[in-house]
Amino acid sequence: MFSISLDSCEVKEIAEVAQNLVDEMNDLFGSLGSGSSVSLHEAEHQVVQGTQSLRHKLLEMFANQETSVPEPEPIVCPECDKPSVRQRPRERQWTTLCGVIRVKRWEYCCPEKHYHRPWDMRQKFRGKYTHRVAESMCRLSARLSFREASDELLRQ
Repeated sequence: MFSISLDSCEVKEIAEVAQNLVDEMNDLFGSLGSGSSVSLHEAEHQVVQGTQSLRHKLLEMFANQETSVPEPEPIVCPECDKPSVRQRPRERQWTTLCGVIRVKRWEYCCPEKHYHRPWDMRQKFRGKYTHRVAESMCRLSARLSFREASDELLRQ
């Protein structure tokens, strides 16, 4: 189960994000109830579109929560097996099924100047895509044209 811990310096930021999420959900619900002639098909479309933003924000918050804590020391360089030193958090974008997210994760460097990010290695990213996006791209490209596969992925 996932939970967000509240550090004293994060309380205001988390409260603002939570309030924004509540406001978005209220706006979505309000837009569904605003027209008495809204069909289930139209409501379904609005809910899917409206919750895309919510899914994106939750996934990004989860990833940044996971990467905010540095790795337990010592970190060994995967290239030369020498001890590495924590440098700084580095931001990167990944394409997920919930959209493009930005994640800050800790970067480490060994005396041989090999830079690595242990969190990235544990996630087994395929370039700039999560594993689920890479799988979906492979499955769709085997069955559809490039344009059709791109359109289908964008609908997720």
